Amino acid sequence: MINLILLLVGAFMDTTPAVSIFTPIFLPVASQAGRSPLHFGIMMRTESGDWFGARPAGRERAFR
Repeated sequence: MINLILLLVGAFMDTTPAVSIFTPIFLPVASQAGRSPLHFGIMMRTESGDWFGARPAGRERAFR
């Protein structure tokens, strides 16, 4: 469920604000589910950055 939310958020927000906003919300949930904080951080960065090259945020693709 967290993955789907982060994929949707990544479509409309940059990675840094998304991680800053959603880490305090999702980290306790992930810790209670038995996921390590390192794995959660890598997953969160990857999921929120997957859409960065797609519209409407396609800025990264435009600058390369």
